[in-house]
Amino acid sequence: MQDMETKSLWSQINGECLEGDLKGKRLDQVAVRHTTYAEFKSDFPEAVMLTKPELGPAQSPYQNYFDDPSRMGIFGRVMDLQKLEGKDKVFGLSIGNQAYAVAESYLKEHHFATIGEKMVVVMDEKSGSVSAFNLPEEAKGEKLSVTADGLTVPIANVVWSTATGAVINGDSPALEPVSVVTAYWFAWFSFFPETVLVH
Repeated sequence: MQDMETKSLWSQINGECLEGDLKGKRLDQVAVRHTTYAEFKSDFPEAVMLTKPELGPAQSPYQNYFDDPSRMGIFGRVMDLQKLEGKDKVFGLSIGNQAYAVAESYLKEHHFATIGEKMVVVMDEKSGSVSAFNLPEEAKGEKLSVTADGLTVPIANVVWSTATGAVINGDSPALEPVSVVTAYWFAWFSFFPETVLVH
């Protein structure tokens, strides 16, 4: 990413400034929901979307790159990625100095993954939206499930929204959202080779 004010270049994966006046600084990460436009518009009907001019049938100058599984990065990569293909999508996050990644294919099958019993990455069953949250004490170590109703802790009879972390049912605080990054596996692995992968 380029900061047009200072002409600094920033990593999209870890938020570090690579070149420019702010080299070595890091951006603050904020929690986001990785969702579809349809779901976003449903939740925020008054929202305004910024668009770029149409680029022809491909709609993106990167479409050929997206479609070619062998093209990894601008200059390419020769890597032993072991557990996933280079362009498999993952959702990455950190606890302290330990990086984690959850494979999109895993979330499509299981709908959630707990990270060190401290966080949960959850995929909404209907929309495929992905969010991450800190787990409250009553949920740590407990059996979780994701249904059409939301993220559930059956033993405590609590249900949270998979989109916002708000309490739908039960007596519990809302879930605190945490930052999660959507990336190709090769890109995340390049920055965090010691990643614990949930796949």
